[in-house]
Amino acid sequence: MSGDDTPADIDKLQAALEQMLKANVSAASAKLPTFHTEDPEWWFEVAEAQFAIARITTDDTKVNYIIGSLPYPVATQLRDKLKKPYPAYEVLKQAIIDRLTPDADTRIRNLLDHSRIEAGETPSAFYRRLLVLAGQDIPYEIVLNRFTKALPSHVANATQTITQQ
Repeated sequence: MSGDDTPADIDKLQAALEQMLKANVSAASAKLPTFHTEDPEWWFEVAEAQFAIARITTDDTKVNYIIGSLPYPVATQLRDKLKKPYPAYEVLKQAIIDRLTPDADTRIRNLLDHSRIEAGETPSAFYRRLLVLAGQDIPYEIVLNRFTKALPSHVANATQTITQQ
């Protein structure tokens, strides 16, 4: 720049630089996982990690991503919360978790109904699946009992030795 540049020239140069910066900045977007009603709290953990990666910090943007990610049957259960003006992100998050997290009776039923090891499932994957089904309310001893009863006897015997130490 020369000493005879006018303020108007400086303003034009600044505007041109801002345009170039805007053109080179790509908008980051969050890639939210498919919503599953089995564990909404965990789904929000993953969604919030995606928000952090994409540097999404505003409530409005988070709310729009969440609403856009909800399957229609889930969205209809939250119709009263999804009307404009949208609630704050934390309010919407809590409403989804409260309404869609299975209660203790449902988790116990699911644990009992699904405590069979599936074809091709490793014992450790089966164990993790049971822990997810149990949630926070079902005592660990019940999960462990269902786990060992579902395993083949030679695997269950080895597992009992390990868990008793």
